Amino acid sequence: MIVFDDGDESPKKKKTVESAEKILKRELPHIINDVTMLVRKPFRFIWDESVGTASTDCFAEIRVAPRPFLEGEREVGYGTVYHETGHICFSPYGMALMKEANKRGGEFLQSLVNIIIDRKDDMLTAKEAPGFADTLRRRLLVIRTLSRREKYAHLLKGFSLAQQSQVLRNFKPADTYEDFFLAAKCGKSPRLKATRKAMQYVKLKDLAEATPDKLLWIAEKVREILAESLKNDEAKKKQSKKKRQKKSNDDDEQPKNDVKQKQQKAESEFVELFKKVEKSVNGKNIDQSIRNAMQAAVKQHLGTLRVSGTRELLRRLATMGMVHPGPISVGTVNRVPVREVKSSPRYVIEYEHIRREVEHLISPMVKALRNISTPSEFELYGQDEGELDFNEVARIATGLSGYRMETVVERDIDADIHLAIDNSGSMAKEKIKEAKKMGVVFSEAVSAMHPNCIGRIWSFNSDVICDYGPISSNSGFITAAGSAGNSDTHMLEMVGKMLLKSQKKRKILFVLCDDGPDSIERVQKLTQELTARGIIIVHLLVGVHGSPDIYPIELLYSSIEECLEEFGTLLQTIISHLK
Repeated sequence: MIVFDDGDESPKKKKTVESAEKILKRELPHIINDVTMLVRKPFRFIWDESVGTASTDCFAEIRVAPRPFLEGEREVGYGTVYHETGHICFSPYGMALMKEANKRGGEFLQSLVNIIIDRKDDMLTAKEAPGFADTLRRRLLVIRTLSRREKYAHLLKGFSLAQQSQVLRNFKPADTYEDFFLAAKCGKSPRLKATRKAMQYVKLKDLAEATPDKLLWIAEKVREILAESLKNDEAKKKQSKKKRQKKSNDDDEQPKNDVKQKQQKAESEFVELFKKVEKSVNGKNIDQSIRNAMQAAVKQHLGTLRVSGTRELLRRLATMGMVHPGPISVGTVNRVPVREVKSSPRYVIEYEHIRREVEHLISPMVKALRNISTPSEFELYGQDEGELDFNEVARIATGLSGYRMETVVERDIDADIHLAIDNSGSMAKEKIKEAKKMGVVFSEAVSAMHPNCIGRIWSFNSDVICDYGPISSNSGFITAAGSAGNSDTHMLEMVGKMLLKSQKKRKILFVLCDDGPDSIERVQKLTQELTARGIIIVHLLVGVHGSPDIYPIELLYSSIEECLEEFGTLLQTIISHLK
């Protein structure tokens, strides 16, 4: 267990930080494996002390506060991870829906929609993966009490999360709004009649089958029920006071205004209640040493995965052969056009500018590559073709053949290597700039091995596949900008067909992406076919911390910058094993 103490400068603090690093490094591989099993697509997992408990973009990113793990609340931590994963699996529209809810009904309706989505996705996660159900339930037991921790902090000082939960678990709800919050979000049995009525609209079966529009409608109905309950409560209070004065028109309007104001206040308090939950487990006391530990844990995990991926790559390099001839097709419905982008002298200036930025990576790499395979030369004499052998010119006068010689150059390395760069919208701006640097590093590496190795650069998205032709310093790949979506399937089909036509012995394709493909199933089928035909495909997946086996070989990097730093070494490793 980690004890947080901002003012502790003793040796005890060093031990605490070391413990934190050990905990995070131990838990991260298990977290990544669990999320991979659930989402079955590439995703990003980020330790983030700035979030309350956790957050997600409902598409590919999960941010989790490390504090539950560091405080010994492992079940809460894992439950939080599974909860956020559920949003990616079952509510990819979540962020857009909450934005629409806010537009229609402000923060209160947005909070209601959020709670309803939470309830739906927890249920579906438990149904699809029953092994995670108990952990999700244990998380909810703690969540029930988070909203009260700030209020009763003076009573709970020094208590663990579990102890706090035990103390606060049975507190009665202040009103219908809090009762609904605890029932819908936390799984607590409703205490009030109006809450039970509202809960009829959030039955698990109905939520599982609901469209985004239906979910928004349900939230609006719940709002009506809670407002009506408040109105009835106020009416009962009025009756109890037995005010029987004669009413004027102004007096007639006043109660309505009072109810409206109280509804607004109740809704505002509900929103604050929701926010308190998100802020209750935060990392405000986490120091820089623990932040470093979080980064180290991720770096170590991805490094371990890349070692495994590289070993598989080298195994394939040693055993790859042509075993499965025939046409390539994955049955893609829509076609993406291919555009040839011809080289031009006007691109040279930008290429050289980028080259200077990565010169520190290029120079040692090129030197190493040139030492990998020094071609051996020897002369064949007595040939009928080739250069004139002056030692045998007498054979010309006598009419004999065999007066020519031929110089033979033997090369162990004989490869055609292509690089395909994801040019979708997610790669725009800074990412595509870094990708262009990789293109330059790639070009310089292949050029250093010419003619042993030849190369080609592509970019691809859902609108167009760009063929920039053979590598050169005036290649048009530096014009890539980033737009539209992913289209790995069409790129693989096109590049695969071209590689199969190559006369080189070895054929390698690097695919640089920051997200999953347009169709995981089609990509898996197509890469299997290409692999069977002797093409080695390496998926460089950047900004991703976990992924199922989509490509035959997947190397994961925290960022494209990290990939760039290691790309030269990867090229050296591959080329050195091409003999």
